[in-house]
Amino acid sequence: MIQELPIHEDSWTYTFDEPLLEYVCKVANNYWMEYDAEIGEPMGYSNVPRRFASRYLNGEIDITGKELFCKSAAPKATHAKHVKYMENIYYGQEEHKEIVSEDESIPDISMTLKAYDLDISKFWFLCVFLKDYVTGETIEGARIEELTHRERLEKFVSLVNQLNPDLFGGLYKTTGEAELTLRVGKGKKNKLVLNNGHTLALIRNGIQYVLDNYHSDYLDFSEVDQSKRLKSTKGDIVKIALFYKYMLWFLDHCTINKEVIKEALSLSTSKILLISQLVYIIGLTDNKNFLGENNETYLRTYISGYEDYKSNIDNKFYGSGF
Repeated sequence: MIQELPIHEDSWTYTFDEPLLEYVCKVANNYWMEYDAEIGEPMGYSNVPRRFASRYLNGEIDITGKELFCKSAAPKATHAKHVKYMENIYYGQEEHKEIVSEDESIPDISMTLKAYDLDISKFWFLCVFLKDYVTGETIEGARIEELTHRERLEKFVSLVNQLNPDLFGGLYKTTGEAELTLRVGKGKKNKLVLNNGHTLALIRNGIQYVLDNYHSDYLDFSEVDQSKRLKSTKGDIVKIALFYKYMLWFLDHCTINKEVIKEALSLSTSKILLISQLVYIIGLTDNKNFLGENNETYLRTYISGYEDYKSNIDNKFYGSGF
C-alpha cells in the first residue's frame, strides 16, 4: 500500500524531484528554507527533505505506527457487520458463524484523506517526517526557554521606548517613571539603581547600536544566542503541539473535493480531528483519548498554551533547519 522511498544516486534529488516527498518538501520549504549565508536571502529550497531521506533510508527513523496507518488509511468496503449462516455439508446441519470485524478502535481516516485529495504514500512520509522532526526538537524534553541574549536586549529597548525619550538641548526628556536595578552578588551592598530617563535613554542607544550591528566586533549573536536546555515533563505536550502546528498548516493549504463529500455516507472533514487521530496512529502517544470520535476538544485542551511554541535550539536530527 505504501510505496517505498527509492534510492537515488544523486541525493539532491530528494530536495527537488522525488514525488513521494512532495508533501514533505511543501512543509519544509515553508518552515525551514535555506538562506544564503552572505546576503541573507532565501535560496528557494530546503535541505531538510534530503536529510529526512538519508535518515529514513539508513533506518534511523522510528516508523512505529506504519501498520496502523495502513489499516486506517486503506479504502474500506461499505458493508455492515453481519452474521453469516454457513451450511455445514459434512454434518448436514447449519452452523452459525459470526464474521469477526477488524478492531473497532482503529479509526477510519480513508474517506477524510480522499476528501482532501491526499496520496496515501506521500501523506505517510509527511506524517513520519513530522514525527521525526518534532522528536528531534524535543529530544531533551520540552525546552523551557529563557530569553536569548538578543531578546533580553530588545525587551529592554522596548521598555525604555515606552518612556517616549525625546532629545532636547543635549538631554533626553522622558515621560513616566522607570527604574533599572543592577545588583552584583547577594544583598544590597553592591546595588545600583538607575531611574534617570536621560541615562536610560543613553543606555538604550548603545544597546540599539549593538543590535543593529550584530555582525560587527561588538557582539556575535551567532555564538551566544543559545537558550538553556532544561528537561521537563512537558516534552510530550510540546511534541504534539508542534506536530499539530505543522500538520494544520499543510491541511489548511489542501483543497477539499466536494464530489467526495456528496457521495460519502459518513465523512468528517475536520482537520483537528484528523490530526488528533494521527497523533495516536503514528505513535506520538498511546493515549486513546486522541481518537475521540467526533470530539476535537481533547487535542485542543491538551496542547493549550503551547500552540505557538518556538524553540531557539537546533533540532537534534536536522540542525537549525535553515
